[in-house]
Amino acid sequence: MQPQININNDWSHNWKAKIAVRITSIVLWSLTFFSMLFASLLISQVREDTEIEQAILMDQLSYLVIKVIQNDNLKLEKGFQAAASSILKHDDFSQIDIQFSGQHFIFGTPKHGDILIHRLLDDSFDLSVNASVTPIKVATRNRQITIFMVFSISLVLLGAFLGLIIDKYVRQPFQRLEFATQKFISGDKSTRVQITSKDEFGVLANFLNKMLDRINENEEKLKTEARERRNAASKVKEQRDSLQILTDKLTLARDEAFAASHAKSAFLANMSHELRTPLNAVIGYSELLIDEANDNGQTQQVKDLQQIRAAGKHLLKLINDVLDISKIEAGKMDLLLEVFDVTPLIEETVRMVVPLFIKHNNDFSYNLTDQHITMCSDSTRVKQILYNLLSNASKFSQDASIKLEVEVSGTEMIHFKITDTGIGIKQRKIDNLFNDFVQADDSTTREFGGTGLGLAICRRFSRLMGGDIVAVSKPGKGSTFIVSLPLRTELLSEETL
Repeated sequence: MQPQININNDWSHNWKAKIAVRITSIVLWSLTFFSMLFASLLISQVREDTEIEQAILMDQLSYLVIKVIQNDNLKLEKGFQAAASSILKHDDFSQIDIQFSGQHFIFGTPKHGDILIHRLLDDSFDLSVNASVTPIKVATRNRQITIFMVFSISLVLLGAFLGLIIDKYVRQPFQRLEFATQKFISGDKSTRVQITSKDEFGVLANFLNKMLDRINENEEKLKTEARERRNAASKVKEQRDSLQILTDKLTLARDEAFAASHAKSAFLANMSHELRTPLNAVIGYSELLIDEANDNGQTQQVKDLQQIRAAGKHLLKLINDVLDISKIEAGKMDLLLEVFDVTPLIEETVRMVVPLFIKHNNDFSYNLTDQHITMCSDSTRVKQILYNLLSNASKFSQDASIKLEVEVSGTEMIHFKITDTGIGIKQRKIDNLFNDFVQADDSTTREFGGTGLGLAICRRFSRLMGGDIVAVSKPGKGSTFIVSLPLRTELLSEETL
């Protein structure tokens, strides 16, 4: 039975939950900013609505006063009183003063702090209306307080809810991984991470458990080999002639065991660091074991160790691809602009892909309309785009032809056209081909492997540099990918992506 790892939920004493704290802080600050912005806009709208309402009421009062004068000039006071009463029903109006032909008709009592609104209706008849109204700032104060209270309470509740979610789905999985690593390093070899989900944390926990199992197996093998050597040494003690040879072998075996143990300890000490650090350690450790197995003639184990190394490199490439995608989406992928010649860049890229051409028995050729083309762009990203497209063309082609053509249109754009006579792509699949984690179909993934990130990264990099990439293909006939880039790249905003 695997020991359970208890999670400390007290954040005030566990500041190792830095990622969760940062995420929570960013979310809360964002919510606070947008909530205050929306509340300010709402309050401004309330003030504007109140001003409009008071203006409409004054217009209504003016209309009623004129109507009273036009309908019955003998019953002015009653008519004015009825008109004023309909307006005084509103809390913002406290007193109405109607002036007509030198007479004042006053209704209501003004309140302290009210302001006077004057409306001249007819200068020839000395007809005007004065109203004592509550100032806009005072009239909207209660509604402003209510709005702020509602937004504050909502923000607190939402922040608490997000904190619980982040604690459960981010902090606790990280802490399980860290605790398991620390307990294993401290000597508890039976410790394993409890897998509670099938997300990225669950996958990482599964890899960690498998790696800990493999380390334990290697330790047991080393202990078994050491016991066998000690038994052999005790049996040949009587043979003085071979004593020194056996002693040297045991000393060498002991040194190898110490070296392997030291490499293992150094690897475990870095397990709690960021993901790429332990993956690089896995790759390096597997290469060390491959050399050791070859030296000891253990050819049966070499193939398994090579598979471990290949899987580690594959996972590291996947993580790098995902990090590239994440940086681009977050707007943190910076371009290193420099002036460079296109021809040497293409030749260097082709040299990197030649082994793939040979492996799949593909013929390759390339043609440049101008041997002296210069670009001002990020040469590393341009090379990465061309490498991905050429390697894809070779991977999905067998006994085929692959061609790279480069041409310049005017003084602004350069076009890289890569054509192959491979398996091709269905037309209905091309539209989604440049999306993340998308391949032509499921059979492609099973037969050729891959993560479906290469083309997505190519398009993101192309657009980041101010260009784009398009594809044309027919099943069974082959595919053509055209990358168009500006000869002079300018830094673009992330909205271009």
